[in-house]
Amino acid sequence: MKYSLSKNTHPLNFLKINNQNVPNLIQQYKCRKNDIKQQGASNLAQALIPCSNLKELSLDLRGNQIGCNGSKNLVIGLANCSKLQTLSLLLGQNNIKEEGATVLGSTLSKGSKIKILNINLKQTQYV
Repeated sequence: MKYSLSKNTHPLNFLKINNQNVPNLIQQYKCRKNDIKQQGASNLAQALIPCSNLKELSLDLRGNQIGCNGSKNLVIGLANCSKLQTLSLLLGQNNIKEEGATVLGSTLSKGSKIKILNINLKQTQYV
């Protein structure tokens, strides 16, 4: 199932509503360029905690402002998705930097059942 958020939809409220009504089998959330910051990433992480039955998840958070600490918070929520086998994280243009990328990789590799992992951290460089 695929879902997109408009700029007027708060990600935490959207995930709470849909996690109650949608089977936790396949989820794709597009929150691209939604002005999500560190706190928004923490909210998303909290919303993912009850989603322990997710098998596939795609989060498109490109073009937001979650930063390094936001990515650390997000991975805490993802760690609770114990049945996750396929994960796609599109996190480009979020100023995550090397530290955030390291935390993402190391946390997701510990005790994970993920078989297919796609992480996009592409950053736009301005000269």
